[in-house]
Amino acid sequence: MKTIFELKRIELQKSRYPVRKTNDYRLGLYSSLRQAEKAMMKVVAEEKEWAEQAKIDGDYDFSYDDTFGFSIMEIKPDIRDFYFIAMRTYTKYGTFNDESIYCDAKDTTNYKPFYGRPEEKIRFEMGDIVEVWQYNMAELCIVCSPPPSTQEYEEKKKKCEQLNMDVPQWDVSDDSYLIYSLGIADTHSHPSAPQVFAPLKKVTVNLKRKLRAKLIAMMIINAHKCTEEFMWQNVKDPKVVNEVLNDFERIPNRYLSTVCHFTNYLTFTEVQIMLNLSEKQAKRFGRFYEKCKWQAKKEEGKRGKHTDNYSL
Repeated sequence: MKTIFELKRIELQKSRYPVRKTNDYRLGLYSSLRQAEKAMMKVVAEEKEWAEQAKIDGDYDFSYDDTFGFSIMEIKPDIRDFYFIAMRTYTKYGTFNDESIYCDAKDTTNYKPFYGRPEEKIRFEMGDIVEVWQYNMAELCIVCSPPPSTQEYEEKKKKCEQLNMDVPQWDVSDDSYLIYSLGIADTHSHPSAPQVFAPLKKVTVNLKRKLRAKLIAMMIINAHKCTEEFMWQNVKDPKVVNEVLNDFERIPNRYLSTVCHFTNYLTFTEVQIMLNLSEKQAKRFGRFYEKCKWQAKKEEGKRGKHTDNYSL
């Protein structure tokens, strides 16, 4: 059965970072990807023309400045489940951003298997600041890890075969980034590659600092891998370290049970060295560390009680 292509314009509801609400509007349904892209470029050209005329007239052009980008969804009609075959996104200027092919048009009931993303198609790496379009928002985030590469998949496969273990069965849902946004405690999500864009406009130094601090805080709490280069480039700036401590201190007591377990594998001294803490900063972190250590013991006691009850 022939697929169709739905073209949408992604419109920003406000212009200020770090979070901007979005709406998407259907611009048309097309018989081929080429026709959909052709229609998109016509819209881009029209908006550019309107913006230039508005500048001449001294008017603010809402349409052009409010466009975040475009999406083209490949759809199989006349079925209920998995009707999205593929998703492609484009910048506000019509340049290709990224794509994910979810399933085969002949078999829409299963995701396609995923064997890693070619290195040249991984656009962002750990520490890159990006703009993520999801949940009707465009939000500044920082990359913790990119999608696994084809090389990573082959290495895992080889290791599993050597150990006589099952080879990992990845599907296209694994073709995603692990990112963190600003906010309280664990703010991670896993957007697919087409949902991740380079920031549309300049990001302030202050926002960059906050996002890098967020990533460092979550690397400590969630034991993510981190390059020494990234860590030392950032912790030598006392302002970044203060933001890391601010992030820890903003975590309410009711969330401590979700973040406290890092005290089981990291000592206070190890984190102190890792973050290059001054004496004053060490005192601040010490208070948070002790709260987490107490909470971790409390959680361990709950688990012990549950095990005892189960054995009875």
